[in-house]
Amino acid sequence: MRKKTIVLLLFFLGINFLNELYAQIPENDKNWELIINEEFDNINVFNSRWQKSYWGWNTNFANCTPELQVYKPENVGISTVNGGKLTLTAKKETAWDLVFEWEDTTEVLCDGIQNYRKFDYTSGVIASKSKYSYGYYEIKCKLPKGKGFWPAFWLWAGPDCNYGHEIDILEVHGGLSEHLVSYGANNWWSEGVDCEDNSDQKLIENIPRMDLNYYTYSCEWIPNQLSWYYNSNSNPVKIFKGQYVPRKPRHIIANLAIDQYHPPDYSGVIILKKEQFLQKDEKILIEKPGTSITIFPSSVYIDYIRYYRLKMDCNTSINQSGFNFTSHNYAVKKSYTLYNSTVPTNSKNTLRATDFILLESNFTVPLGSELAIIPTPCIN
Repeated sequence: MRKKTIVLLLFFLGINFLNELYAQIPENDKNWELIINEEFDNINVFNSRWQKSYWGWNTNFANCTPELQVYKPENVGISTVNGGKLTLTAKKETAWDLVFEWEDTTEVLCDGIQNYRKFDYTSGVIASKSKYSYGYYEIKCKLPKGKGFWPAFWLWAGPDCNYGHEIDILEVHGGLSEHLVSYGANNWWSEGVDCEDNSDQKLIENIPRMDLNYYTYSCEWIPNQLSWYYNSNSNPVKIFKGQYVPRKPRHIIANLAIDQYHPPDYSGVIILKKEQFLQKDEKILIEKPGTSITIFPSSVYIDYIRYYRLKMDCNTSINQSGFNFTSHNYAVKKSYTLYNSTVPTNSKNTLRATDFILLESNFTVPLGSELAIIPTPCIN
């Protein structure tokens, strides 16, 4: 019994280091199974999963200050050719609409303006019809550059006092969108009698411009931890632990808002520069000192959205000599005890268990191979 206790202590003391510096993305971790692979190549499948709106309101209404856009279904575009792409397009155009569909048109809201009002911008949003729980969420997308754009990929459960209610996997508010070399990775929760909002936020900085290529933005959500990833790198860019890791299922949302706190600036000028050897009629945007230019219409381009779920086999303990990493049925186990075993050459492997993983005599990890050992609670 004493020996087992020592093993457990070594496991949990040592694994914390491995889990933060050597966590694995699904491409390297066979414990994940792909549940949603939205490639936007089938309209019927898309319509069964997603809606082009929120649930009864047409713009985010935070702190009595609405975002500057109203969401319109026609601003969501799907092209099923070449593998499928989805676009969320922001336009500078006047639109009259309700903030809250369940309120009377003349109802005066907390900002002192009636529910039915004029918006100067329209844009697009998609939200999953179903809620999803613990798992690995990923988007591959290209973003629009310009002050005022507020693209986001996030998980939301609705009002959820005393639990985490919003996971921002990718958030670029209107000020950051002017340069597009950083984004927010955040966890929000509410607590107390008044459900006061709190957050743990981190700015992921010094990355390539997000409008020049498609990049992936991901988050692993398990009961005791959130881990954010950028561009399929297996080292997380942010980790959050503790009691405010979300517990309840939530909707998957991708949207392009117009930021009320960093509104677009139109003080740029457009000229034609022939000396740049431009094609006929091509135009170049030149910024005046101290100003920025925001071009409308502009779009978020989404290549795919994916949701993975961990496979669970939490009552099984593996005690084995000559363990075969190639043919093993990966899932979260109760425990592993492995000996006289070798990790395959030049391979990446991940073992997850709820209790312990013990690597005994003659266990070898060859040079060039990788083995991640991750403690993971059993998820019902």
